[in-house]
Amino acid sequence: MEVQSIEANGETGKWVPPLRRILIEVAQKHGLQVADIASPSRKHPMLAARWEFFYRAAVETVKPTTEIG
Repeated sequence: MEVQSIEANGETGKWVPPLRRILIEVAQKHGLQVADIASPSRKHPMLAARWEFFYRAAVETVKPTTEIG
């Protein structure tokens, strides 16, 4: 799956699934790669980004927590 960079205004020209869009936005905000957030690392930058992703995913989507992660 090709990952699109999301511009500041949120436009990519292609539809991005909501969870993927949130993950990309959080990674960009924290200066990380998407893989960093999904890694098992417990370093603070990854944890902060991971918690933000889980929070935003729960608040901004209707996905159950089992689908979020």
